[in-house]
Amino acid sequence: GQSFITAGDKSFKKMGTVKTKFIQDLLELDIAPILTDADVVWLKDPRPYFKRGTYLTADVLVSTDCIDVPADKKDANGCSHVNFNTGVLHFRPTDAAKAFVQTWKTKVATSTIAWMRDQPAFNLITHEGVGGHSLDPAVSVPNDRRGTEGHRMVYWAANASIRLGVLPNWLFGNGHSYFVQWHHLTHPEDGEPFSVHLTYQYGDTGAYAFGKRERMRQAGIWRSDPKEYWEEGKYLVVSDEGSQVDFSKDSSSSGETVGSDRTAYRTAIDRHLREDKLRRTTIRNALALARSLNRILILPAARCYCDK
Repeated sequence: GQSFITAGDKSFKKMGTVKTKFIQDLLELDIAPILTDADVVWLKDPRPYFKRGTYLTADVLVSTDCIDVPADKKDANGCSHVNFNTGVLHFRPTDAAKAFVQTWKTKVATSTIAWMRDQPAFNLITHEGVGGHSLDPAVSVPNDRRGTEGHRMVYWAANASIRLGVLPNWLFGNGHSYFVQWHHLTHPEDGEPFSVHLTYQYGDTGAYAFGKRERMRQAGIWRSDPKEYWEEGKYLVVSDEGSQVDFSKDSSSSGETVGSDRTAYRTAIDRHLREDKLRRTTIRNALALARSLNRILILPAARCYCDK
């Protein structure tokens, strides 16, 4: 039930032990598994990408919680302070990977610390023997090609016992880079993502745990609704233009762009509050109108300036 997947539940921790044992069994069968959390959506096959260039030298490939796409594109430890996310993992059946998984499994199974689930354990072990957060390079990549396809850095991890590749956060998106930044739409030249992990989702509770599903619906990647969901009933639509503040002529900043300087956060907060005020009024009025007309309200798109 719902309590089983709650992070603080002992069953969730036990599931991490089962997960690591399953990976271990697959590696012993000489299988190179790709493992993902249940809230990962795959958009295309990543296997050819995993076999290109420097990634071929890696024992393990892992995704990241980093939301800074420009820093990750530089591929120079700009995201080293952020946790790896075991929601997307690829192991190769090397001796180094097998030894690592054994250590990982033992850490999860024997720790008495409540939060020592598979992901925290993975991060702790990979950073053993590392001074600070930055890992040491395990391959040589020309500076002018670093971070490009086939030339992503692979690092020594876990006391230099494994070669670890970190997957780019714009191609293996997290909940922020995909749903908040919409990087794949604003920068289509960077390529279509392989997957998106519905992290950075706030507000879901045991009584209403459907926020991730609604995010997928909004992005057009939830395909489980019956045809009737979209085609039956009468609807009321509020245009995005009518529910959003026009900042194009905002004298307090450079038009639609918030900026990234030291004072930009003030503009972001101001816009967030102004947008929120208009949106609340719009939705209140639209709900009243939809109810009086016996129609289903289609909510306008929400813009985000302060996401938490």
